[in-house]
Amino acid sequence: MEKRKRETVVELVRAGHGAKAIKDITGHASSTVYDVVKAFKASGDVSKEAP
Repeated sequence: MEKRKRETVVELVRAGHGAKAIKDITGHASSTVYDVVKAFKASGDVSKEAP
């Protein structure tokens, strides 16, 4: 996933949106949303993809 798309997911989480809302807003699969959030929480960096 492109960095900008990962940044969007993180911004939506910070704004208080849940995974389902983010999925609906962005069109990404729920698993993708969870993976992006997990990777961000682990590294603090949106440029890193989930392992």
